[in-house]
Amino acid sequence: MSGNFVDTNMFIYWFDETNEHKCTISEQLIQKALKTRNACISYQVIQETLNIVTRKLSFPINAENAEESFVLFVRRKG
Repeated sequence: MSGNFVDTNMFIYWFDETNEHKCTISEQLIQKALKTRNACISYQVIQETLNIVTRKLSFPINAENAEESFVLFVRRKG
């Protein structure tokens, strides 16, 4: 792997709308990483993120919506 590593917390902050500041910052950082193509994530990060956002957030989302949101966001071009 090369580039910066995007960890689970970045995606959790993006999904967790209870803290708008963290949500905004994480989205900006992830978008920058996607735009510059200078980042990577692991399968473990994807699994952890989907597990947390569907079960452990204050307002969990259903698995289908979480997966769709995650895939669409990661596939965005800068």
